[in-house]
Amino acid sequence: MLSFFICLFTGSSFTIYAQVTKQELAKTINIEELQHPYLFFNNNDKKILLEIIKTDPQAKKIMAELLVEGNRFMKMPFEEKTLYEPKHPRYESDGEATSYMAEVCDAAMTLSFLYQMTGDAEYAKRAIVFAIALSNVPEWVNGAHVFDIIYPRVWPWNVPDDQIVFSYDITAARRARTLAIVYDWVYPVLTLEQRDKIRSALLEKAITRVRGNYDFHWWSTAYRCNWSVVCYAGLGVTAMTLLKENPQLIDVVAESYNRINLTFDQIGEDGGWQEGRGYYGFMLEHGVYFMDALKRLSNGNYNIFHHKKIKDHTFDFGLFALTASFEDSDGRPIGSSSLVNKFTEETGNTTSAWYNEQFVRQDDDIFDIIWPKTTVKPIEPVQKSKFFKTINWAVLRSDFKDPNTVTIATKAGYNDDPHHGHLDIGHFIVTYQNTPFINESGRMGYDEFYFNEDRYDYPQATSEGHNVIIVNGEHQIVAKKKNTAWIEGIGGDILDFRTSEKQDYVLMDPTKAYPGKELKKWRRSIVLEKPVITVVLD
Repeated sequence: MLSFFICLFTGSSFTIYAQVTKQELAKTINIEELQHPYLFFNNNDKKILLEIIKTDPQAKKIMAELLVEGNRFMKMPFEEKTLYEPKHPRYESDGEATSYMAEVCDAAMTLSFLYQMTGDAEYAKRAIVFAIALSNVPEWVNGAHVFDIIYPRVWPWNVPDDQIVFSYDITAARRARTLAIVYDWVYPVLTLEQRDKIRSALLEKAITRVRGNYDFHWWSTAYRCNWSVVCYAGLGVTAMTLLKENPQLIDVVAESYNRINLTFDQIGEDGGWQEGRGYYGFMLEHGVYFMDALKRLSNGNYNIFHHKKIKDHTFDFGLFALTASFEDSDGRPIGSSSLVNKFTEETGNTTSAWYNEQFVRQDDDIFDIIWPKTTVKPIEPVQKSKFFKTINWAVLRSDFKDPNTVTIATKAGYNDDPHHGHLDIGHFIVTYQNTPFINESGRMGYDEFYFNEDRYDYPQATSEGHNVIIVNGEHQIVAKKKNTAWIEGIGGDILDFRTSEKQDYVLMDPTKAYPGKELKKWRRSIVLEKPVITVVLD
């Protein structure tokens, strides 16, 4: 039924990876025997974690820091507040509500983890204070995502124009996931009333807003948008933590699994992601919690880490597309250390292991203990340049780390991402000595109009902010405007890509990214005579 809806709306089909029914999923999860904690570790696993803390210097350091921070949360004065964001939070906010929520979430997570690792119930009791405060926050949805602000957005691929329900978003998903994890970790200490208070918040502010009403939410079928994974991962983790009390929520877990798989189907055959590197990392950063918990609960039967697009090209986009600060992203390394370690360990991907070793900064997070350093052997790829064929990006280089060599990131592609896409078909960036010598105007801070049609009034998103051709003032155009039909083929392809030890070459044709009144034909060739000589020919 789901696949029929998608084909009917888009007029096209795509591979569906391992869709599951709630009945099939229920056969793999013994709900009656679940005993908290169970999402990311159980009581037996705690022995392993404690041994890691004892023997691994990094884990020992993180635990020491958590104990210090936990002591602060135990002693600091805390008064529960009811704070509301201003009507226009991207213009007027003083950050007080956001800061309050961040500290409440951090305190609840830190203290609940310390309870699990030390057995000291005082940590749990204090964590519950913060968990109740989070439960009492009247609204979890980001103030910038309510009807009056988000309604004018141009909706992305596979999303109908008629969108009027905005009661659950990526911010609500993250808050639900946090509270769900805390619930899992402090469960043995909760009174019945406290348990029901937290369950009430999870059900009222997350599950029941979406369950059975999935396709009223725009992100639900936005399979080329990070929101789909973030929102479904939050729902799925929440449903899993409540399975003992509400076993009927197995349907939410199944729905989350199916929709996340549909989104991962849209990752390029070579690991590329059209929204850009930053949003690829953001998507995985939130999806990993659902992926790990479901793998554990289903005894490995439903393992999204083995989705072909993930397993074969785990962090190829992170490594090979370094310096490619296209769309609303930048060219820096993506992924936290816990995320990259977890994905690398689950997939066994040696390229990902090398990327992790060479470029990923070590964090000091709880999940750096739960998902410790990977054991996969790092192997540097022989070929340094890469063509991401699905999204028409190419990166030319002779070395990943030598600052005395030039890296050229370039792209063709299609102007059909109305959320994070730029009118930049044919654009290129030249980096030398770790500095982008030829760059673009960069990403701007988001305001209320940036995701509407007004987006292309901002130079950061339009042609004039990029290294493309403009003939007599004729700029590139978009494939989608508000409440209008999609126009297919607005953009162009990389026609040829060649790489060798001495030279890389790219040929692209961005002609169809333009209206065609002034610019009749444009082809751009880029040559990297390694290690530094760069030639661009239009």
